[in-house]
Amino acid sequence: MNWLEGVAEKLIPTSLGLINVRVGGRSDGPAMVCWPSLMMDGTMWQYQYEHFASTHRVVLIDSPGHGRSDALRKIIDLKDC
Repeated sequence: MNWLEGVAEKLIPTSLGLINVRVGGRSDGPAMVCWPSLMMDGTMWQYQYEHFASTHRVVLIDSPGHGRSDALRKIIDLKDC
């Protein structure tokens, strides 16, 4: 079975472009937000998703310029976040 089966994907508009967010797991569970490291996307959290999805609402983010999020159009710093 594909671990992303049943996971909703949304593109969220931000000042840095569209950010891809995957949301799945238990809809009435506490939220768990997983933000990946540099040069990775939200799929790096596959094993954590598989472990926690039965008890938590899990949010997997593709950072700006990574995965299915928009490519960065400029150099950014923490003020942009």
